[in-house]
Amino acid sequence: MNTTALTYAVVTPARNEAQNLPRLAASMVNQTVLPLAWVIVDHGSTDETAMVAARLASVHDWISVVSIEGEATPTRGGPIVQAFNVGLGMLGNPADVVVKLDADVSFEPDHFALLLDEFVRDPALGIGSSTCWEHGRGVWRPKAVARSHVRGAVRAYRWRCLQEVMPLEPRMGWDTIDEIKARLNGWSTRSVPEVAFFHYRPLGTASASEKATVAVTIRSAGRASASRTTAHSGTTPLTSSSSPACSSMKSTTLRTVYSPPAP
Repeated sequence: MNTTALTYAVVTPARNEAQNLPRLAASMVNQTVLPLAWVIVDHGSTDETAMVAARLASVHDWISVVSIEGEATPTRGGPIVQAFNVGLGMLGNPADVVVKLDADVSFEPDHFALLLDEFVRDPALGIGSSTCWEHGRGVWRPKAVARSHVRGAVRAYRWRCLQEVMPLEPRMGWDTIDEIKARLNGWSTRSVPEVAFFHYRPLGTASASEKATVAVTIRSAGRASASRTTAHSGTTPLTSSSSPACSSMKSTTLRTVYSPPAP
């Protein structure tokens, strides 16, 4: 249960998510702590995404929808950042925490209450996320991740941290570059193992060329920021020796008897 006065707002970039939005909406409207606003940004959908979002907005006054032009073909990186920026511009008064939320997830009713509590417990937490669970061989399992990494599907920014990492890079790897910027500015970034979200689109499906682009982008950002990293008090240089090891999370179990919708 959320015991703080922290507020949050949500932006969902959505392209061809007509099938996923109702499931996500069911999770959102059942939250024990509702967001100040949820902006759904339809970017170039060819299905009924905009119509589904409009129906949700007609029922809940804290949900709004905007449609923008998208790429001719689905493209990673840049279009997501563009859609997120449009959603940010529609939020009006800033919330304490802003969440970039993908449409292909679900979560428990106290998901955001618990995530907000984590931001209260750790004043240095700049970017945080719940832990990703995926379905395979008939069961849901947590996905291993470096402890300092934040999943892109449920990506929560403390508002002050978001202002310091803006502008987000409109390219593949943007959601690693912002973590680098955050840590250079003294913030911590991490996933919270005790809080889960359920992901319905498998991770790790980037092509070889996309992965190569990410690697080059991250190396460039690291080189450009190296002097700031070593000079900045209280931050850890971003080297392989200082990065936390990946956590297998094999012993992680769900806190409740929540049953996520079938994939």
